[in-house]
Amino acid sequence: MTQDARNSIYAWAATTFFVLVMWVDMRFDILPTLPTTWNNVIFGALVLLWTGQAVWWFWRRRGHNSKVNNG
Repeated sequence: MTQDARNSIYAWAATTFFVLVMWVDMRFDILPTLPTTWNNVIFGALVLLWTGQAVWWFWRRRGHNSKVNNG
């Protein structure tokens, strides 16, 4: 496994863990020091970021595939 792949897996796992902690906090109010509003803002920002990244990745991949298939 390359270092790049290992770093990607670590980043994905850390992000998933962070989102899981945020979701559990929103659901069960485990961290009372952070207001629920901030939890919603942070969680919403992460969802928007990931959606944007996914759309960007699909858009770039679509452009790359059309160049490969057509030329």
